[in-house]
Amino acid sequence: VDDGEEFTSLARQNSDDATSVVAGGDLDWVSQGGMPIEMESVVD
Repeated sequence: VDDGEEFTSLARQNSDDATSVVAGGDLDWVSQGGMPIEMESVVD
């Protein structure tokens, strides 16, 4: 992203998440408690 690359392209190349990789890293809306605690603590 820092070099002007598209986030979606980088997500498709680097994501380990089978659901969001198809959507180019888009997680859509996630309710509180709907993510692993490691992610939730960062975005809270």
